[in-house]
Amino acid sequence: MDNIAIIGNAIVDNIKTINSYPKEGMLVNINYISSSVGGCLCNAGINLKTLDKHNINVVAFSKVGNDFEGEFILNTLKKYQLDISNIIIDKDNIQTGFTDVMTSSNGNRTFFHFKGTNKTFCINDINLDYFKNNPCLVHIGYLMLLDWFDLENKDNGTNMAQLLSILKSYGCKISIDLVSEDSPRFIRVVKPSLKYIDYLIINEVEASLLSKINVRDIDNNLIVENIKQIMILINKEFPNIKKIIIHSPEIGIILENNKFYILGSLILPKDFIKGSVGAGDAFAAGCLYGIANNFDNYKILKIASSTAANNLTSYDSISSAKSYEEIIKLDNLYKRLTFKED
Repeated sequence: MDNIAIIGNAIVDNIKTINSYPKEGMLVNINYISSSVGGCLCNAGINLKTLDKHNINVVAFSKVGNDFEGEFILNTLKKYQLDISNIIIDKDNIQTGFTDVMTSSNGNRTFFHFKGTNKTFCINDINLDYFKNNPCLVHIGYLMLLDWFDLENKDNGTNMAQLLSILKSYGCKISIDLVSEDSPRFIRVVKPSLKYIDYLIINEVEASLLSKINVRDIDNNLIVENIKQIMILINKEFPNIKKIIIHSPEIGIILENNKFYILGSLILPKDFIKGSVGAGDAFAAGCLYGIANNFDNYKILKIASSTAANNLTSYDSISSAKSYEEIIKLDNLYKRLTFKED
């Protein structure tokens, strides 16, 4: 059984659906309420484990509070058969992190986030001996939301980069994911980590923030050539990255060995989408599954985009998680958008 470790934030998503987002000071009715686990660890981990529960062992590294929400996260991860033995339960009465997710009828989301124990999660909370004894594929998320790891470090640039350098020295293959935070600190926090990773899985917004290159025109149409330009620039500055993977609602692109691999997204019926919470993590889970199984890049994009599309059928990030066989059936139901590779 292949071990894949996921290090990252674990939260509870309180999901509320509304018809439209109100202006400040105005009222809007809530149509639906649910609670689910969320964050990179839960979203990517559960989708990954569900893709192939018999051949993938997902090992979780995070911190939760000694409270109802923390117990809810642990029980949910255990239900989906993730290895939770390396999750730390906080001893300082810090509350588990949560997010209030407001989802409007068009699928757009607004997040109100409380970091909780994710704010204090640090390298001392990670059992590094596990990786020393079990070098494996490691996925980490999210940079920009793990406060201690985002701090500057005189030796490596950031504390996250220090962790990655240790994991790299143990022979681990490393994948990272980011948060779309448009702030002056984005490049300062992210770039030090890029020299230690093997796989970069980000969306088009994060690609634009990383490069300062626009990826959409004034009509909000995706500029594919600009995304390619960003990938070339990243590859030139960080040649250690084996696969640069950028996804958007319209497309998935991989750059590997100076060659682009492009696959359009599935064309879905209007009533298909219930919500988009965790769709990016579902895409990442599909990428990780493909990487672990040595799929070719087109197959990686196929399973990743189909896993993300399947995620849209539920209001939360995990309820629609399905096996690889079921995901492929979905892929066969719908046509895809077409894009030229050259």
